[in-house]
Amino acid sequence: MATDHPLVRPLLKTCIRRAWAPLVLCMISIATGCQIFGVAAAKLGPAEKIRAVYLLQKVPTGVVVEDFGRRGASAVECEELYRVIFDRLTAYLNSTKKPEDAVPIVPATALHARRRSDPAAFKKLTIQEMGRAIKVEQLIYVDLVESRIESSMANQMLKARFAARVRVIDVQSGETRWPLDAAEGYLIEIDTPYTQTTTTHTDLTLRSQTLQAAGDQIAKLFYTYEVE
Repeated sequence: MATDHPLVRPLLKTCIRRAWAPLVLCMISIATGCQIFGVAAAKLGPAEKIRAVYLLQKVPTGVVVEDFGRRGASAVECEELYRVIFDRLTAYLNSTKKPEDAVPIVPATALHARRRSDPAAFKKLTIQEMGRAIKVEQLIYVDLVESRIESSMANQMLKARFAARVRVIDVQSGETRWPLDAAEGYLIEIDTPYTQTTTTHTDLTLRSQTLQAAGDQIAKLFYTYEVE
């Protein structure tokens, strides 16, 4: 590829963000006979916008994460995933310059306290009851389908597997607002490659990193963001 040319790499690193980068790149293109200007121009162009998959209604909104199928995910994992989603949504949907465009994200503190104090009673709550408990009109409901770490004892390698189904529920009616074409919810999956364990890369850190990545993906379903 053009960007692998020995003359290109060091110059790209030095001048890709400078105003005179296009001129230098053009000179490199002439010298090397390669058409790299378009590649570099793309790097200098505007960031790409990724549109929201679903736009939430501008009403009080909650987030609930649970292991509905009792597949073994812990309350700690559910709450860690919840915190990532809540923090991301709050940062983006509550920070709009136009107050009328904001989507108020309501903390689920009361639900978490109930799950810790009486897990059996919490498991009996319907989705509507969860929404009413935190006084919201719509609920982002995340069913944590899979969250596990696989290990290879022979060569001390680890990999993570994650899956969740996401729905937006109308709390008053109990009906699904989104997605309308997938009854179980929008599927989010992560399947990492095997990586070597180290003192700083353990099953605990990999699990946390995976939940962070998953929470970020789930939150981004509901707002438009830019990628460089």
